[in-house]
Amino acid sequence: MHGSGYEAYMKLGVKISRDLETNDIKLYDHSAGGNYYVEMDDQDKQIILDEGWSVGVLKITLDKYKEKLERIKKSISKELNGNNSKKRLNYFKESRQQILNKYYKIIQKIKSYDN
Repeated sequence: MHGSGYEAYMKLGVKISRDLETNDIKLYDHSAGGNYYVEMDDQDKQIILDEGWSVGVLKITLDKYKEKLERIKKSISKELNGNNSKKRLNYFKESRQQILNKYYKIIQKIKSYDN
């Protein structure tokens, strides 16, 4: 993802960019800004500094998945207590299963880095 005056790499929605002129390094997160990249908050930056690029990005992704699972859990609960639409319940359950599958794969990758 190199461009004019910078070089950049991306992994799982996290982008790291280095300005070739000033050597400034910036970290961006796609999920925090909707359809565009916004600079990552200090807490997530610290995870990458402590864990390294690959493991840090994986751990940040796990946190995102945990948040999504919590939202899905609330949506299922809301649907059960409200409309009770079978179609929407199935959608939420399928979404939950997809996120759990991705979560498991990330856990396996982190374990492989530990070995």
